[in-house]
Amino acid sequence: MLKSSKTTQLCLLFGVSLLSFTGFLDATIVSTALPDIQRSLNMSVTQLQWIMNAFFLGVSAFMASTGRVGDIYGRRKVFYIGTLIFGLASIGAGLAPSAGVLILCRALQGITTAITIPVGVTLIQVAHSKKELAKAMSIFGSITGAGLAIGPVLGGALVTHFGWPAVFLVNIPFIVIGFVLCMISVEESQSDAVMSLDYLGIIFLALTITAFVFAMVEANQLGWHAPLIIISFAVSIVSLIIFIFVERSAKHPIMAGYLFRNRVFLPAMFFSFLGGSAMSVVLFIDPLYLHSILQQSNFMTGLILFIIALVVVISAYMVGHLHPHLGSRTLMIIGSFAYLSMALLHMIFTIHLSYMLIVPTFILMGIGWGIVNTVPGTALGENISEDHIGVAIGALFSFYNIGAAVILALSVVMFHSKALYSSVVQFATRHLPLSSMDANAIKQFISQPDKMNSIAHKLDSNTLTAIDILKHAFVNAMHQMYIPVVIVSLIALFGLVFIMRTEPHALSASES
Repeated sequence: MLKSSKTTQLCLLFGVSLLSFTGFLDATIVSTALPDIQRSLNMSVTQLQWIMNAFFLGVSAFMASTGRVGDIYGRRKVFYIGTLIFGLASIGAGLAPSAGVLILCRALQGITTAITIPVGVTLIQVAHSKKELAKAMSIFGSITGAGLAIGPVLGGALVTHFGWPAVFLVNIPFIVIGFVLCMISVEESQSDAVMSLDYLGIIFLALTITAFVFAMVEANQLGWHAPLIIISFAVSIVSLIIFIFVERSAKHPIMAGYLFRNRVFLPAMFFSFLGGSAMSVVLFIDPLYLHSILQQSNFMTGLILFIIALVVVISAYMVGHLHPHLGSRTLMIIGSFAYLSMALLHMIFTIHLSYMLIVPTFILMGIGWGIVNTVPGTALGENISEDHIGVAIGALFSFYNIGAAVILALSVVMFHSKALYSSVVQFATRHLPLSSMDANAIKQFISQPDKMNSIAHKLDSNTLTAIDILKHAFVNAMHQMYIPVVIVSLIALFGLVFIMRTEPHALSASES
């Protein structure tokens, strides 16, 4: 890497950040296009869910191991291959003639995102000194965090004016610009340590994560007692046991003990898990709350959510200036408190619009998001040697995506349970009879809260009374969804306060 040239470093930083931006953007931009995709390709609800799930499964299954591939075979080479395939998958998704082709392209986007993000971060890490790293990662975090946060807003605008293919094809200009910047700035680098690729470890780790995430995601649809879900959990457990034994005997394991001996590694993983958890719950439930409960237009919903995106960019940038004075540990503690406070504030939301409550909540979300996109990677870069940084960064992003899948699945289960219970209780407290038609309508509302007004007309009760009952049920269930985020926030704080008491020196190849 050309560490001496500031211009080269900036080209590398912005090039890698733009290419990584597309992966972050694709995690959320598709959500607003789903209704149009369903109508255009005549997709079932299950197929529609797999447009999102295929991407997250691809990311989760392979992100922990792709950093090692770059370390061994050359980070620039692996990064370019991943980027090119991602671009082709984006074009394929935009031109997809059928549901099967679109889902396949989404899976390819997820797998290649699992390549470009950890390898890209590693390229940034090795191109900057430890003194420069925090500011470099703050710029990376600002750009990529904006990709996640503006996805739904940008997706809505593109679908409105250009149709659903635009949410995939929009990646191409960013890829072209980022690729040109990288071509003039990125030189090849790889680990100096002699390492071999742990193929069995990659296979069983991917199988463990894929089976587990699949079970968590699909359990809400199929039921927790469904044979496929039970088999998936069993496969995940067996595969994990085999993975542990494989890693103990592997010459160069993917997840070896040297990572867990580093006091920075586990707290950074906990904090990253928290970031994914909070992101998934907020992006799932808050747009529905703003649009269906507070009756905000699509434009206003996007505008209010844009507060988060704006704060992400600002906070991630500010981290670069605060890091030399506060350090990684303090900043992650601040981020955990921001997430905890955000979740607790969500638990007092009402059926009435209150900007005095919503705006501070979204600001706190943006602060936590900006820190989680920046600081954990910086902490690992400062405390883990270049020989092992690719694996550590891959694990970091894996924890983020697993947190998103696991906590969202648990939160949705809690939402459904609480919404049904709250609806029944409100019928009882208002001395209203609950007919079988009412019960079916409530179940439909729980599955499709965006259709609340039309569902309310199906209830035997007065329409205004029915809408009031459904709104309160939704908000009560929304409160319940944030309990897992509160718990994960407290676990992350515990790890940061009691495990990461100091930030040890980087582990060298000889120490590992």
